[in-house]
Amino acid sequence: MVLCAETANKSAVELISPPAGAQAGDIITFEGQERDPPAALNKSDKLNPWFRVQPELLIDGEGVAKWNEFAMNTDKGSCKAAGSIRNGVIH
Repeated sequence: MVLCAETANKSAVELISPPAGAQAGDIITFEGQERDPPAALNKSDKLNPWFRVQPELLIDGEGVAKWNEFAMNTDKGSCKAAGSIRNGVIH
């Protein structure tokens, strides 16, 4: 999946990059959150999970990708906006 950081006024877009040393296939977690996916997704829920979480994805003041206040991490560190976008959104 490719994620992009975007300024609030939609004037700039850039890729979100994994930390140095990260490899394709590394697991992404959210700092402080357990990685315990449900055994099966709720089949009666017609809403794609992306549309539930996307409004809560953001780029903080240091360029770190977050879901709410939880940093998006691999075991090598945090995923960040590749350039200068700060306090933006993720699409």
